[in-house]
Amino acid sequence: MNGAGSLARRLGVAAVVLLALPACTSGEPAEPEPEPTPAEDPTEEPTEPEPDPEAEALSETIVEITEQVAAMRDLEVLEEVTTEIVEPDELAEIVTERDRDAEAVERLAASTRVLAALRHVPVDADLERIIDDLQSASVVGLYDAADEVAYVSGEELPLSPAAATTAAHEVLHALQDQHFDLSRLDDIPLEDGDSALAFLSVVEGDAVILEEEWAATHQDEEERREAEQEQLDGAAEQLAVLDDVPSYVVESFVFPYVAGERFVASLIEEGGYEAVDAALADPPTTTLEILDPQAYVDGVELAEVEAGTAPVDGEEVFASSFGAFDLLALFGAAEDPEAQAGSATWPSWRGGALRAWEVDETLVVAAAWRFADDESAATACDAVAAWYRDVAALEDEAEADDAAVVLEAERDAVAIRCDGPDVRFALSEEPTLAEDVSAAD
Repeated sequence: MNGAGSLARRLGVAAVVLLALPACTSGEPAEPEPEPTPAEDPTEEPTEPEPDPEAEALSETIVEITEQVAAMRDLEVLEEVTTEIVEPDELAEIVTERDRDAEAVERLAASTRVLAALRHVPVDADLERIIDDLQSASVVGLYDAADEVAYVSGEELPLSPAAATTAAHEVLHALQDQHFDLSRLDDIPLEDGDSALAFLSVVEGDAVILEEEWAATHQDEEERREAEQEQLDGAAEQLAVLDDVPSYVVESFVFPYVAGERFVASLIEEGGYEAVDAALADPPTTTLEILDPQAYVDGVELAEVEAGTAPVDGEEVFASSFGAFDLLALFGAAEDPEAQAGSATWPSWRGGALRAWEVDETLVVAAAWRFADDESAATACDAVAAWYRDVAALEDEAEADDAAVVLEAERDAVAIRCDGPDVRFALSEEPTLAEDVSAAD
């Protein structure tokens, strides 16, 4: 289920950034042997099934919410929206249940090693467990684009105010899918996680704003207070889980909702929901545009960036884009003020790439950015060195060698090269390997 086949409210399940995984669906169960049909008793009259008042009431509620959402978003209901209300434990199982094939398992293992090299997760991190725990504690709604079903967490009927708000959010996803085909997320290459994150941010930002407007319009003050209390009641469990989740993982999942809401709000302010529809039809391809909506409106010229020189006899084990979001995430957690200064360079980001190779069981991770101006590149270059000294607890000054700055720590070494608007760096246990790979091809 990890992929665009499902959109989870609050914390997304889509393949994004360095956590990108192939979209998978659970294997089809084997068809049971057909049971013999019992002989019909001609004396028995067929009986009508007993009506289910709760099911009928739920159906009426969903139809009403769908009509309200469609009217507010000015999106015609092209077909009935299928919505299922499930227990929280059942929703957690739906969100986390997946049948990962060999490719997905291999990429997840490589992702863990790359994220550990960048100090985003511990070396021994169990990413699958971390992600599943995070989603189980935080997801209260889900739209499955593959099955065209909206799932809402609810313990009883009629819907609570919080569950009704979630239903409005997920119904909008269904309408987005009917008009703009959300399965296009699956068509984005795994190596372009920044583009997937940007597209997802439009989808989720639209739904976050809609649910807030729906609640303000169709719920009274008491219902809104009750919904807020429901959310507060679940906060303790969420906070307990978040304490054990690396900040990069949390930031990756929260970004589409927080940054996406700001992006969509900017579009609405300038061009109404027509502008949002245009962005869903032709979405931004970088997180730079999500962070700076004007860059999306004006268009931004991007550069093809090579992360480094592939090592001789090296086997590539991971490839990804390395966008403005990743730049912010890398420098944002650093305590060194010089490293934190690198966060301010994101508006000048104009391209980025990340690659990882294995050479005789030794991993080397290489990353590169292109900036719009040399000044931003110089700031980012200094920030990389400061970031490494910070995360590696290294006090030694840099050593220059043929324009490369090489910093060695107990665990690994980093080689940093800066040339005009380009910044490249490579991490490896072998300093010479990092230095070789950091060179321009």
